[in-house]
Amino acid sequence: MINHAADFKLPHVAALRAAAHHGLAEGVCNHFSVELPDASGRFLLNPRGLLWSEVQAEDIVMVDAQYNGLALDAADVVFMANHGVVVCAAVMAHAYDDLYYLERACQAQWLALSSGLALAPAAAPLAEQVMRQTLGERLQSELFFEALRRTPPGRCTSTRRGRPRQAGSRRPLGHRARQLAVEVQAALGRQRDGVDLDRRLRLFRRQ
Repeated sequence: MINHAADFKLPHVAALRAAAHHGLAEGVCNHFSVELPDASGRFLLNPRGLLWSEVQAEDIVMVDAQYNGLALDAADVVFMANHGVVVCAAVMAHAYDDLYYLERACQAQWLALSSGLALAPAAAPLAEQVMRQTLGERLQSELFFEALRRTPPGRCTSTRRGRPRQAGSRRPLGHRARQLAVEVQAALGRQRDGVDLDRRLRLFRRQ
């Protein structure tokens, strides 16, 4: 069980970086907060001034929050007028999963409404059943978050102030990647020189 503040930092960073990758970040003044489970009223926050994609574990700060919080009652998700959404959960993996799929659902609804056509919403009993199934089986949430932590954008392998290469930065083409590209081009009958091969691979990785 996670008991120390330091144990929360890497999951915190992973959530921030994943959110940046999924287009959920806004500038450098928004934050994710993690309340420590010791009933001390202390929270971990990412500081203002850093992009979520560049936050490292040592950037996370602890604050002693003495303020009136939101009365969420039994709600885990709250939409606040003129502000945004608050998503709460007992562990980071569940909170991020809920945030991610909430955003996906909102995108789908917005796209459907933009069509101008009449919508055919799911029947209330079916929606209720799906909700209960989703909330009753959290393994998928944990597997999703662990996958984000293993791979860019969520991976954070160092806490040194000298920042490591950020997710999405260009890396030299590996031997296997070059070999596969050559095989594909040979199969298509379009062998090209090495310079053009590098260019085509860079374009492919941007898609």
